[in-house]
Amino acid sequence: MTKGQINRIGQNLLKSIQEKKAPSEEDLFGLQQYRKEFKEPLRNASNELLRIMQNIDNEGIVTYRVKRIESILSKIERQPTMDLSRVNDIAGCRCILQNEKKVFQFINELKNSQVLQIVQKTDSNGNQKGYIFDYINSPKENGYKSIHVICKSQDKVIEIQIRDNTQHAWATLVEITDSIYKTKIKEKNDDNNTGLYEFLRLYSKSKNLTLEERQTINKILVKTKYLKRLAKTFSKNLVSIRKDWSNIEEMQGNFYLFELPKNNRPKFMVFDDFTKAEDAYFDSFTREINQNGSNIVMAYVQKKDFATVSKAYANYFLVKHTLFTNLINILINDTGKINTNYKSFRIALFCVYIKILINLNECEGNLLGELNEKNRKKKEEWLSETLDEIKHGYDNIHPKYKINKIIVLYFLITDLFKVLLKIFMLYCKIKWHMISNK
Repeated sequence: MTKGQINRIGQNLLKSIQEKKAPSEEDLFGLQQYRKEFKEPLRNASNELLRIMQNIDNEGIVTYRVKRIESILSKIERQPTMDLSRVNDIAGCRCILQNEKKVFQFINELKNSQVLQIVQKTDSNGNQKGYIFDYINSPKENGYKSIHVICKSQDKVIEIQIRDNTQHAWATLVEITDSIYKTKIKEKNDDNNTGLYEFLRLYSKSKNLTLEERQTINKILVKTKYLKRLAKTFSKNLVSIRKDWSNIEEMQGNFYLFELPKNNRPKFMVFDDFTKAEDAYFDSFTREINQNGSNIVMAYVQKKDFATVSKAYANYFLVKHTLFTNLINILINDTGKINTNYKSFRIALFCVYIKILINLNECEGNLLGELNEKNRKKKEEWLSETLDEIKHGYDNIHPKYKINKIIVLYFLITDLFKVLLKIFMLYCKIKWHMISNK
């Protein structure tokens, strides 16, 4: 498609938005054809990013996607003077590394790439500079941290986001919050007066918080029942989405169609080809546009295991998050002493309780599920991963907090009884299941 054709589609879409009309089928189809033109440039960029990743971080993740149609329409509305052909993030790759040090190593390697050329711009002094936006050293006001690089791949402009695990976890938590609370924090910094925008902003600072800021976090968490809402959503989805994963006969492809309906019951499909996945995306989009408005995206993930996919797209799976472990460290003083604020103390312990219950629910779903030869290996992997998380899931908690006698005593008196009851009920269910099968 020529730039003129692309821009005319953008102008037609803008007109429909301004007149509060649904976009025509012709314009939507034209937009979809433009989106599909990024197939080869994205594949080319992904291969190069994977090459760089292998030299820096064996545990790193590379994903890519074409911008969702809803997001494109939203951007056209927010930037009415921008030509559609000049939008830099229609296609995007994301690289997730273990820590910030590796992020900057990755950037340095990318600058020397012979396959991807960083787009140049002229500054006020007439000097050429690459389009690199460093939101790590200069975070956005809402707490967002990442590095964005605008590159050219086979004459198509692609945005590459590079971040570490902690920064990625924060970004997905924003989208998870929007899904559960129906806020628009990511897009418009609008939290419907819940206070969750302020919580996420403070949470992005990690442990560098004053006592007053910690108390603010306490108040918001209690007011919004944030931890309970997240725990309920994760527990509801974890077993069903993991069973769906285990029942897939063969993971033949790396292209995923994620769908998150308004009831937050995630669905996914797997494809072995970009075009097939994109066609399925467009069919789903046109089907949903006049129905319940599901959040749908097509994405590539280079690794096929559940842990990687659920981490890369945690905002679509809604099954797990590092928030519970991190809050334990954040809400207790950095010196290792117990925060004297009762609510802070109680919330930190509640996070421990939630983690145990979610893991037990996952074990129950696995052990009581039907086993057959096709999915036996995946279910064994599932159980192994869950038990491993129960055993090692608290390694990231500061050592000074693990052995504190006050925490142990308080936990024994309050929540441990509930956990023991859950374990007993799980044992009875498994025994009954075994007797019934005989």
